[in-house]
Amino acid sequence: MMRRSNVRGFRLLGSTATLLLCACHAATGVGGAEALALGAGQERQLSGSAVYVSMGNVTEDSRCPADVTCIWQGNAAVTIGMRTGSDPATTYTLNTTTSPTRISALGYEVRLDSLLRSASGAYIAYVTVVPLKP
Repeated sequence: MMRRSNVRGFRLLGSTATLLLCACHAATGVGGAEALALGAGQERQLSGSAVYVSMGNVTEDSRCPADVTCIWQGNAAVTIGMRTGSDPATTYTLNTTTSPTRISALGYEVRLDSLLRSASGAYIAYVTVVPLKP
């Protein structure tokens, strides 16, 4: 049989976990940061906005392979497009280790968090988009 203090502890733990999940969800919604995973040619509309973010091509990848020890970590560069509504996209280049790793455009800051390559060779750019304060 479970003691009352254990039951209270489990309830507190459950309540805390629920609050944390709600806080994380709220941070990625309207007015907060959005984490996006984009493959080449993919475009996503930002929540509650007419702004679209897309991934173009990987223009450089001199990073060290995962199974090799290197003295320099290298850099990867990817093109990111941003547009509003049906306007043409403006293209920016973001890097994994050299500048720029982030840009400000259309009222948002876009940061390249990582660029991964799948087993099939396809790249996926992980970006965080944060609205700029007026």
